[in-house]
Amino acid sequence: SYWFATGTPTYLTWLLKNANYDLKKLSGVSATASQLGDISDPESNPIPILFQSGYLTIKGYNQRFNKYTLDFPNREVRLGFYEYLLPTFVPKSKGNSTFDVDCFVEDIEAARIDEFMERLKSLLANIPYTQAAEEDRERLLEQQYQNVVYIVFTLMGCYTEIEHHTAMGRIDITVKTDNYIFIMELKVGKGTAEEALQQIEDKRYAEPYAADTRKIYKIGVGFDSQTRNIDRWVVSI
Repeated sequence: SYWFATGTPTYLTWLLKNANYDLKKLSGVSATASQLGDISDPESNPIPILFQSGYLTIKGYNQRFNKYTLDFPNREVRLGFYEYLLPTFVPKSKGNSTFDVDCFVEDIEAARIDEFMERLKSLLANIPYTQAAEEDRERLLEQQYQNVVYIVFTLMGCYTEIEHHTAMGRIDITVKTDNYIFIMELKVGKGTAEEALQQIEDKRYAEPYAADTRKIYKIGVGFDSQTRNIDRWVVSI
């Protein structure tokens, strides 16, 4: 933790935010030796920089394909990295009383979905405006929302799956606690919370967990690209 706190250059966090990189890909990413040595285009591929600076390390090697599997060295670096990264995405989150990890954890573990979503909405209100062409803005906004939500759940310490693939499609977010499973679908801009929930039903996203004894909540979340925040959410059991 001390090494992380004293050695993290702001360039790395700036790079990940401005490259609009999908943060969930940091864990378990694969690369060849030549790819890990190529730092010519860090904005589209920050993995070599993260590897060479020690934030990602080799966790496995596939001899057949000559590929290395990378991940964070340990839990302290992983959590410290996301703690440091969150204020880059949400500048006002540092010291903001609306973002208390323990409050998020208590809400989700007790299935207080409305309280959890209101807290998340308050956090997302601090995301700065995306400077991009109109045709790219919605896509960038969705990725930014997903990254912030991913950071929140990572800091919460919950077991999360982002864009979990099923036979019928992919689930945006799956959160598992001791007693509950939450399946979330996000819709940005044109989509509504009702359409997000309907997608969960139509594509049978809950089927992989049918044998699980935990209670399943299906949550459709709609984002308004004009207000740049959660518009509404609907819940089904």
